[in-house]
Amino acid sequence: MNIIYKPHTRHKEIDLRVKELLNKNVRLIYSYKNTASLMSMSDIVLLCGNSSVALHAVIDAKPVIFAEYTTMHPTYYSKYLKECTSMSEDEALSNIENILYKNIKCIKNNSKKKLVSAFINPNNSKDIIEDYYNLTCDLIHTQ
Repeated sequence: MNIIYKPHTRHKEIDLRVKELLNKNVRLIYSYKNTASLMSMSDIVLLCGNSSVALHAVIDAKPVIFAEYTTMHPTYYSKYLKECTSMSEDEALSNIENILYKNIKCIKNNSKKKLVSAFINPNNSKDIIEDYYNLTCDLIHTQ
């Protein structure tokens, strides 16, 4: 099994502790390549933290797991895609096994539509920037 590890674009640093957590049979590849192309060639996307980049995986119907336990604030994904959200490391590993070995998919079309709508225009209004700001504030304050 290969894991491609890409740090967040703004940080440009790789956390080497990830390698210590993996089984010796797993090959870890560090990459700074284009995120969308990495997602397109992957079997599963594991998102740690709150990033709009995962929207690509959701739209592409790529198996994705949101490691909610790695972030301080609730993410959009935990609100709209609860079925794909892992609240612990054990749950994330179990979800990876379910996707790889049991062919269990977690993104449902109606959940995907709600998430995309929340990202693009949550209130179907003319002031998308204000709505996006309010959505972000609501998510932070509900923790």
